[in-house]
Amino acid sequence: MSLDEARRELLGAWRLVSYEDREDPDGEWNNPFGPNPKGLVIYHPSGVLAVQVMADDGPPSGLAYVSYFGTFKIIEARDEAGVTAGVVEHHVEAGSMAELLEEDEERPFEVSGDRLVLGDGRTWRRVLRRI
Repeated sequence: MSLDEARRELLGAWRLVSYEDREDPDGEWNNPFGPNPKGLVIYHPSGVLAVQVMADDGPPSGLAYVSYFGTFKIIEARDEAGVTAGVVEHHVEAGSMAELLEEDEERPFEVSGDRLVLGDGRTWRRVLRRI
């Protein structure tokens, strides 16, 4: 699969379904934005990216709202039995947290139909549904 093909699969607006982290691959998943987070990720054809995540039912860990915008670039792409997978790099230009500006973040991703999963699947995962 080419980088352009993977990019086309990623383009669009995505609604957050779940936001989960854990300390290590054997630990329990936790929800830093609560059980029903609200969020939106937009990958625009121009290469612009916008991310917003907000706690819905009260943040158990103190996180309430995170947002950033910038640009994105697909740096790895493959087809795994009909699932588009790869790595997208987010170049953050501005955001609600200073540490978001420290370095470009590589994010593993998988797109299957209207479902996008960002994360390594071992210690973090963000599940989104295409709008």
